[in-house]
Formats: sequence, structure tokens, C-alpha cells
Amino acid sequence: MILAVTGKETKNTGSIDVGTSRSAVIMNLGQPAKTSIIDNVKVDIFELQRGNDPSIGRAALHGAMDLMTFGAWEIIGTPMEAMQGKSFTLTVEYDENDKVKTFSSNDL
Repeated sequence: MILAVTGKETKNTGSIDVGTSRSAVIMNLGQPAKTSIIDNVKVDIFELQRGNDPSIGRAALHGAMDLMTFGAWEIIGTPMEAMQGKSFTLTVEYDENDKVKTFSSNDL
């Protein structure tokens, strides 16, 4: 039940395009998991998740099932919630003005 309420919000990767400023990327996606400079090019790697948005509805359903099964639902419900969502990485490369030059995802 707790996992359904504390899921990770799906970030809007559609707002990222060539020419977007690095500050706008970070504002939309949060802090990158890793930032590095490769051949004088700044690269951010974001670790994101899709399909595990927090849901009060899912939590209520799990709570109801817990009550109806006297807690036995946790055996099924907890692993089900733990597998919710799909993780992926988004790699963003910037030009010398901190504008998006290229970006790619292992999820697209």
C-alpha cells in the first residue's frame, strides 16, 4: 500500500529538444544522476522511471484487499508494486553555451 503512494513521478522528457538550456532540462527532470565532461563536452545522465506515478487509488485498492484478506494480500501486492514502472536513462550532451546538442534514451 505504501509503495503505491510513494512511486516516482514520470518526468516530461518531451520538453527536451536540441537548443533547450541545461537549466530548463534540470528544472524538468531534476538533478542528473551523473555529470561528466568528455572531450570538453558536458554530459548529464538522468536515471528516470516511467509508469510508477504515486496513486492514492492504487493504495486504496491495496488497503481494501488487505482488509478483505486479513493482510494476506501483502504477499501478492507488495511484489506487484515493487515491479511497477520501467527504469531508463536519458543522456544529454550540451554545447559550449550549455544548450542541448544531442540527447538519447535507452527507452525510446
